Formats: sequence, C-alpha cells, structure tokens
Amino acid sequence: MNVSVIYHSMTGNTKKVAEVIASELHVTAQPVNGARAPAALDLLVLGDGAYAGNINKGMTTFIQSLTPDMVKRAALFSTYGGQNEALPLMRQLLEQQGIEVVKETFSCAGKAFFFMHRGHPNASDLDAARQFARRLLSVQ
Repeated sequence: MNVSVIYHSMTGNTKKVAEVIASELHVTAQPVNGARAPAALDLLVLGDGAYAGNINKGMTTFIQSLTPDMVKRAALFSTYGGQNEALPLMRQLLEQQGIEVVKETFSCAGKAFFFMHRGHPNASDLDAARQFARRLLSVQ
C-alpha cells in the first residue's frame, strides 16, 4: 500500500503523534510546509490541530491542491488543547475535493498553554495512535 503521513504542528504535539503513526505505517512523517502533492497514494494520513477555530493555512492549501487521482482515500488525526475542531474541518475540505475520508479518526489531548493537558500526548495516547495506524493498514 502506498501511504504518506503529512502533518502540521505548532507546539510539537501533532508531530509526536504523526511520527508514531508514520513509524507503524513504515513511512516518514512530513510537515505540510514543504510537502509536495502526492501522486497515486492509496492512503494519505493527515494531522493538524485547530488554532483559533481553524486548521493551519498551509494544511488548507495542501488539501485544496489534492485530487481523487492523487489520493484514493484519506485518514485523519489531530491533537487538541481546547476544542477538537480540526477533524471536521479537514474532512470537509477533503470531501469538497472529492476525496474519500475513512470513517475512523484519531485524536488526543496535547499540552496547551501552561498547564492544560500537561504531559500529553502521553505514552497511552501514543499507543492508541499506534493502534489506529495498524487499523488503517486493513482499510480497503
């Protein structure tokens, strides 16, 4: 299966999760800034957080550059400090591009501000991300 993991991370939380997911999928996670539009992927795994109610502009631009010819289907993950708004925002953009998004998603808390969700993503969160990645391998 041809897979790619692309993420945006402002604080490092989403990067940690992206790297765990990518490792399970035997690929290298790539930050969205500088990522190139893929060619003929079976699965594109995207991750971001929501900041002030929106995903990163670079992630939005990247998603809007995709076509169904490039990506057979997409899977989504996110980290959050407050509300978990990134998943529906990314899903909506992908569906507008005509790209199928798998139903199962993954999200976990990430340390935000000074004390909110301190210690997250933790070992349990990262183990859950590994399990999510393993389940993605069986998506047909």
